[in-house]
Amino acid sequence: MAISMEVKGLDKLMRRMEGLPAGIDAAVKHTVQEWGEYYYQATQHACPVDKGTLAASGINETDVENKTVRIVYQAKHAKPVEYGWQRTQPIFPVRKRALAWEADRVGRLSVGGRAPGNRVVVKYVLTPARHQGTSYIRVPLQRAKPLIHDFFRQGMQLHGGAT
Repeated sequence: MAISMEVKGLDKLMRRMEGLPAGIDAAVKHTVQEWGEYYYQATQHACPVDKGTLAASGINETDVENKTVRIVYQAKHAKPVEYGWQRTQPIFPVRKRALAWEADRVGRLSVGGRAPGNRVVVKYVLTPARHQGTSYIRVPLQRAKPLIHDFFRQGMQLHGGAT
């Protein structure tokens, strides 16, 4: 399972820039290249590291000719780390009859059988487990977005355009 983030809206920016001074195309390509690399490095720094497989699965697919920035993380746990997850997990008692209730008090989250009398002994119960997620793609993108104007201004200065 891969997770990717594409930065859209560059095509609208390109249409608005038509008719600007010479060197604009080179400045835009420079902007896309530099901003793509900056954003990729920002996601790498924000990426949580345990064994390093998530960070190692990151790919910067910046396409200067088509003016697109695409960052892809291919590790199978990339999506759950970014967006979080929720599931149930069993709790097993240490003593065999530790999980016992009166028959009318047993909820649907318990699994097991009946004990003698009016008690139910269960083998285990399910409890919800939740991970909120650690945004290593969305948060760096929000932080990097305002900088695109600075990258463009720098590209214009490098390629002889008006600032």
